[in-house]
Amino acid sequence: MERMLNLILVPIDGSKTSHNAIDYAAKLAKSSDAHIHLLNVIDFGRGGGAVDPSDRDIRENRARYILEEAVSITKKYNISVSKEIASGSVPETILSVANEKDFDLIVMGTRGMSGYNNPMLGHVSEKVAQGSKCPVVLV
Repeated sequence: MERMLNLILVPIDGSKTSHNAIDYAAKLAKSSDAHIHLLNVIDFGRGGGAVDPSDRDIRENRARYILEEAVSITKKYNISVSKEIASGSVPETILSVANEKDFDLIVMGTRGMSGYNNPMLGHVSEKVAQGSKCPVVLV
């Protein structure tokens, strides 16, 4: 019998809801013997113009920290995990990665760190849910 889930994409930003998404995805991965791919996207485009090298370093270090924190959440499940830092528009980059690598599922938090004002759904999760070719679980 073919597994329904092989690859699960988990976009993370260090928020509480992304931690909940990691935990949920890890449980799914454990039960289906799937692989989790953790993705942190850095949007250098905010503010326009060139990015200050020290700002770039700070954001990249923060992304590495967020990914390591995420990996530590998955350790108790003993599952296969990979991680990636990408840059660009957050929703578009998530969708691009999901399509390029043919993920079976995206699991992400309903709200992140952006402060978007929709009380039910964050800007990024809304765009990903609307634009994804694979199912999206919002935690």
